[in-house]
Amino acid sequence: MKVLPEEPGWPRSVALAAVAVVCAVLAALTDGPVRYLAGAALCLYLPGRLAVLAMFVDHASPDRYLRAVLIGPLSLVATAAAGLAVAALGRGFRPVPVCATLLAQCLLLAAVSIGRRYRDSPGAPGFWRPGVRPRWSWLAALPAVALTGVLVWQVAEAARYRSPESYYTELAAADPGTVRVRNRERTAQDYRLEVRQDGRVTETTEFRLEPDGVRLVPVPPEGAEVRLYRNGETAPYRHLRL
Repeated sequence: MKVLPEEPGWPRSVALAAVAVVCAVLAALTDGPVRYLAGAALCLYLPGRLAVLAMFVDHASPDRYLRAVLIGPLSLVATAAAGLAVAALGRGFRPVPVCATLLAQCLLLAAVSIGRRYRDSPGAPGFWRPGVRPRWSWLAALPAVALTGVLVWQVAEAARYRSPESYYTELAAADPGTVRVRNRERTAQDYRLEVRQDGRVTETTEFRLEPDGVRLVPVPPEGAEVRLYRNGETAPYRHLRL
C-alpha cells in the first residue's frame, strides 16, 4: 500500500465541523433543493470525511484513493447509526432530531481528529504522546463489517414485515347455523354482529377479540344476513348472506 504524508492538521477538521453545522441548520430549517443538498452532504460525505481524518493521522495513513473510497461507506454507517439512535429514542424521523444526531456525530469525530493530532504533535505534553504508534489500516474493514450488520438487521426486519393488507377480520360460515369471526388484526378489536331477516334486526351480539382470537356465533341456518361492525363504526365491515 502506498503511504503518503499524514492528513492536513486540525484546521481541516474545524472547517468540516463548521460546514456540518451549516448543513444541519439548512437541512433542519429550510425546504426544497437547499434542504436536499445540505442533507446529502450531512449524510453521505461529512461523517465519512471526518471519520477518515480521525482514523488516519500518522505514517500508516493509506493513499488518497483508499481514503476517498472509505468516505462513502463510513458515511452510510454513520447515517444508519444515527437512524437507529433516533428510532431508539422515539423522536420520529423528522428533520430536526435526525440533523441534530448527525451533527453530534460530526462534531464528535472532529473532536477525536483534533485530539489525536494534538497528541501526536511535537509540542504536546509527554503524557499525550504514545510510545508506540499503532497501525490503523485494519480499521478499513470496519465499514464492511458494519454495513453487513445493518444488512442482516434489515433482512431480518423484512422477513418479519407484514403488509397492511395482511391484517383483517375474517367472517365466514363455519357449520350450518354458525358463523366464525377471527381477528387477524394487529391489536384487539371490539365487534358488533347483527343478524337480519327480512330487513329487520333479529339478534345483536357484541364481543371483543384479541389478535388471532376466534368467536363462534349461532345464527339461523338459512335466509339470514349477517353484518359485522368493528370498533363502533356505523358502516358494516363485513357482511354474509346465508
